[in-house]
Amino acid sequence: MHRDNIRNASIEQQSISTSRTLSLDAVQASTFGWHRYVGSSGTVIGMDTFGASAPRKALQSRFGFTPEAVVTEAKQPLNHADRAAA
Repeated sequence: MHRDNIRNASIEQQSISTSRTLSLDAVQASTFGWHRYVGSSGTVIGMDTFGASAPRKALQSRFGFTPEAVVTEAKQPLNHADRAAA
């Protein structure tokens, strides 16, 4: 790992609360590398394909970048936690 990446990762890790149990990242790009920021219990919404060409709104809908889709995805871990606690 490059020295700057190590330093940046250390700073970022210090700024991310370890007491947080749920994290969600929505990136309108590749999800590669984002899992290190949300942790093993976090969710990353993004593209895991090479890409696509279409009008922006059509792509946002197809890849789940609409407000409704993000909210639905964010609620899933909460729903699982509620069922586990019951």
